[in-house]
Amino acid sequence: MEVQSIFSEKGAKLLVLNNFKFSKAHIAKCGKIRWRCTNTKSRCNAKIYTSADEKTILESQLDHNHEGEKTIARQAISNSVKRKAVEDSTERPSKLIHKELTNNDWASDIGSDDLLRVRRNLYEARRDVLPPLPKDINQVFDAVVNLNLKTKIKDENFLCCLDKENNLIIFSCFTNLYFLCSCDTIYMDTVYFVCENEFHENYIK
Repeated sequence: MEVQSIFSEKGAKLLVLNNFKFSKAHIAKCGKIRWRCTNTKSRCNAKIYTSADEKTILESQLDHNHEGEKTIARQAISNSVKRKAVEDSTERPSKLIHKELTNNDWASDIGSDDLLRVRRNLYEARRDVLPPLPKDINQVFDAVVNLNLKTKIKDENFLCCLDKENNLIIFSCFTNLYFLCSCDTIYMDTVYFVCENEFHENYIK
């Protein structure tokens, strides 16, 4: 019997066998793990026992009192994508979905309608962890402060300047500024010409 694994909506590992899902119920002292059917509405008593590495089925009691699920493939892709979208909120949704379809064993069972649901679930998951879009300048400043931005390597504050009076926000850290000041020559992108009057004087200086 081939057993596969997916993640639940809450991030817990589930085993899938013959289109039935099993959640971890008990770990014996010898390391054997008991898994029970996740269909609690039907009070299904089906269960399987696996080795400690969760890869080998040692024993099974597959007396299900309900039919198997038909959307497990979509659930597997959707829950995995949602988890990764929350862990890396900067990655593009299309790239996350493409990676999942390339590497996930369930991808071959996914249809176009399923992909629409996966994309929708991804955006909903991100909305739960990201702040709402600000509606005015004051909300922009509040949102930036609440983000508490830090650099990953040195854990430096990445919010360099927040000037509400002049509506100015600058993102940088001490390491970047120190490196900039130590350089004899600085090369800039020419896009500053869109605001030439404001930037030209600073560049000359």
